[in-house]
Amino acid sequence: MSDAKIKANVYIDGNFTFHIHKYLTEAFGKTIDWKAFLEYVKDRICKEEDTKKCVLQSQFFVGTSVNTTDSEREFLYTSMEHANIIKHATPLKQKDTGGLKEDAVDTNLVFYATKDYFKEEYDYLVLLAGDSDFVPLVTGLKEETVKTFVFYMDFQNNGGKTQTSQMLLESSDMQQNFEALRLERVDPKIKSIFVDHGPKTVKEEPAKVSTDKKVIVIKKKLDVEAAPEGIPFTKEQLEKAIKLTQQQRTGGANDFVLIAQAGENLSKLTGERLHGKLITMIETAYPNDFVLNLEKSDAPSIKLLFK
Repeated sequence: MSDAKIKANVYIDGNFTFHIHKYLTEAFGKTIDWKAFLEYVKDRICKEEDTKKCVLQSQFFVGTSVNTTDSEREFLYTSMEHANIIKHATPLKQKDTGGLKEDAVDTNLVFYATKDYFKEEYDYLVLLAGDSDFVPLVTGLKEETVKTFVFYMDFQNNGGKTQTSQMLLESSDMQQNFEALRLERVDPKIKSIFVDHGPKTVKEEPAKVSTDKKVIVIKKKLDVEAAPEGIPFTKEQLEKAIKLTQQQRTGGANDFVLIAQAGENLSKLTGERLHGKLITMIETAYPNDFVLNLEKSDAPSIKLLFK
């Protein structure tokens, strides 16, 4: 096995990937673990090149509109950012016939993939996309001796049919269907790419019998990522609520938003009414994880603290 270092750049079409995410969640209750996915990409390339070293740089490209919010998109894109995949957001324009123009996102992806190559050459272009618009990118980089690896998925759900361009697949050196990965039953690394998605389950403690022999069933919510005692939400839930509020109020910028507004979204995420003063709970449970602005005591605000 060689010690040669292979450099691979991963470019992800966010809208195409959202359709995959939606299909996986609705049909199978699963979503993608992006860290496991990137590890799989590295392993595949190392095996292909018979080397022990592969360095990945990964980016994803999405469109934004202050007029639309989608909690599932927010969940997907946040999970990708948590895996250190760099986000590029392009403001979308309205079509004359309604809806939003997505072509600017594809153009942005092609621009960065091309610019990155001529700025600092890479050996592999890894593309998670399905549009024929990317064929010139793939064929052009192949002329520069870059190997191309396309991940795709064809499926049909309530939103219609999603099918990868045959021209895109034929123009690439390597192809991998996500459906084949999902059906993997043996390899633990491949199986780890797909994780359960959805609200945490409610478990029940065994029934207890009181002194007067009456059976009392005690139900208690057990959170896998337990919050501090007396706090009805986890740090991850609060972070997601703040990001959703920032998307609604500041177009996604990491800026201060009212705690009351974040609390409203947090209630929707947890499915519970939040009793007591939310700001007190945050200060008590997570004093070092968020930035609080208390200058206006009647309307305190909050934003994320990125370390």
